[in-house]
Amino acid sequence: MRIALVAEHARPLAATTSGAVGGQSIHVASLARALVHRGNDVTVFTGRTEAERPPRLLTSSGYVLESPPEQAPSRPSFAGYLERRLANDPHDVVHAHFWTSGVAAMRCRAALGIPVVQTFHGLGVVARRHLHGVDPGPPQRIGVEARLCASADQVIAMSSAEAFELRRLGLDAARTSIVPSGVDIATFVASPPAYRPVGPRRVLVVSGLAPGNGIDDAIRAVRDLRDVELVVAGGPESAVDLVRDPEARRLSSVASVCGVRHRVRFLGAVDRRGVARLMATADAVVATPWYEPFGMVALEAMASGVPVVATSLGGMIDSVVDGVTGVLVPPRDPDAVAAALRRVLGDPSFSSRLGRAGAERARRTYSWDCVARGALGAYARARGDERVDRDVDED
Repeated sequence: MRIALVAEHARPLAATTSGAVGGQSIHVASLARALVHRGNDVTVFTGRTEAERPPRLLTSSGYVLESPPEQAPSRPSFAGYLERRLANDPHDVVHAHFWTSGVAAMRCRAALGIPVVQTFHGLGVVARRHLHGVDPGPPQRIGVEARLCASADQVIAMSSAEAFELRRLGLDAARTSIVPSGVDIATFVASPPAYRPVGPRRVLVVSGLAPGNGIDDAIRAVRDLRDVELVVAGGPESAVDLVRDPEARRLSSVASVCGVRHRVRFLGAVDRRGVARLMATADAVVATPWYEPFGMVALEAMASGVPVVATSLGGMIDSVVDGVTGVLVPPRDPDAVAAALRRVLGDPSFSSRLGRAGAERARRTYSWDCVARGALGAYARARGDERVDRDVDED
């Protein structure tokens, strides 16, 4: 198929080289690469032209990355540019990532009749609920998401929990596909226990520095754990910006109040390969956000053979099998995180079983090839191509 991935705010080129990009950029870049590997022609349309690349670029992964040219003040809107490009260069399906990209994609559907598949990467109504009334988006977001559910040919839910929320927004089952995010099983691999560093047991958090990401819960959890250090990877890329970052300063204060500031290290942004190297040195990974649509870090820990303690919400309910590949805890409960870490760190046999089972589950179910296969099935259903859909499902 000729596939247009539309991700207005993504930075696919920076997905592996920068630690400051979000999960959506990693997802789009990885999916594009896996779709190309399966023999498809893929163009990723983004709304930003990064200084180091031309508006249209064939990447080393085999997909084309394209953005509207910078011609201010006459630069066309992203939706208008996308419509004109797809009118002149037809594609078989448009896959929109995030609600803003869905608005642009649906304009193309109305004008050109191209089937549209929508992935939200989180819903405003769910974020507002879990983050106690704070919706990270403009007021119209929830209404737009409901309209996209009503008009898209297929909507991809990234977890069973998100599929349930989409039904509450009015999406019928026939237009729902569940396709999770994935993990790079070539980068994140299990290492032998001998690779773990000598010294305090290492608990790792990989997360942006933002209220609601649960980092303070991890800090409070290690307060009563002896001989344990907490390493936090995420936040600004420069050391100067990290020191000045308001959330980093707040979390440092939390650590000081808990009496563990000497056992908590903030590294700032770390790229994907750096994260993989950190995973190899960790005795456990804590992923305890208050809201998380999927849970990429939990999967990376599993693929690395490291026990993960994760909040029981969103996609982590699907990916982390409680007591088998990790331990699930309620959100905003540092005492539960501490109890889970005591269990994991205090029982080497249990920890080893979690690591082995997690690595196997990640390889078997969450490789990017598995994700691409699921996405192709959704594309075929959006086009009404039952034969292609059947072939993909049987692959």
